[in-house]
Amino acid sequence: MAEFFGACFLVYHWCGFSVGFILLWILFASPYTPLFIKDLSMYGKVVSARSKTIIEKVIQIPKSYFKHYYLTSMISNGYLLWVLVNVYFLGGQAPSWYIKCVQMLTYYPVNKPSVSHLSVLLMATVIVFQGTKRFLECVILSKYSKATMNVVHYVLGITFYLFCGFSLISEAPDLSKPVPFTGPVELFKQQIRWYHIFAILLYVWSSWHQYICHKIFSDLRKTDKDKNSHKIPYGDWFQYVSCPHYFFEILIYTSGIFMLGFSHQMWYMVYAFVITNQLAASYTVHKWYKDKFEDYPKNRTAVIPFVY
Repeated sequence: MAEFFGACFLVYHWCGFSVGFILLWILFASPYTPLFIKDLSMYGKVVSARSKTIIEKVIQIPKSYFKHYYLTSMISNGYLLWVLVNVYFLGGQAPSWYIKCVQMLTYYPVNKPSVSHLSVLLMATVIVFQGTKRFLECVILSKYSKATMNVVHYVLGITFYLFCGFSLISEAPDLSKPVPFTGPVELFKQQIRWYHIFAILLYVWSSWHQYICHKIFSDLRKTDKDKNSHKIPYGDWFQYVSCPHYFFEILIYTSGIFMLGFSHQMWYMVYAFVITNQLAASYTVHKWYKDKFEDYPKNRTAVIPFVY
């Protein structure tokens, strides 16, 4: 434990940005925060319509660049998944440059791995599948308006998906040591646990409903006339919260806690990042909806049904 909380870049990264999101949440909620500061911390429809300075305009990029986040996940975490399969089942070795990258960012390899080989393999598969699914949704399903985000959001999103894989492998069994199984069947027989099954079911359910939410958003912009308009979404979990897609994002990363057997300390850091990010973002979106639409459903909370 003491080793884990020592000088580890990714621990500082996740904790630092989690605290940062909380501060942004407070700043946005405060009536004394200047509007330009609020705009720098937000993106999309919640950014004010005021005239922007030259600097603010320069650092803005299209919100549609969101798809780059998931492309990053597909490439970087897909490579990690290939490394795991190669080492676990094909008798290969992890590339030395990749191991050095993990060691630069974390305390890998740890003396006592906190997770099993199967947990790491399943979690890497889920991360890659989720990244691929979201990339395809961005390319095929989503209909973006002219909304923008600033380059800081863009870089933060890229690093999040890049560092997820490194965080996962940080407490995994040492890839340089022999594996205690001969193939996939024996691996599952030895290491499958109830929480793996529950995690997969929770992920599938959450990911499916997240897709439905994005489909509802897409259906609000069926024509070019609707492309830059905003309407109140209805259906599925929109009856409970303003941002069900954020709610299911939280549940997706909650499934990771189960998948990793509740013992992967670095994943709790990732989880804190996701929680604070989604709670802060949902607050701004929920407030925007209530301010813009007089007939906005009063029973909806921001992101957690009946709670917040």
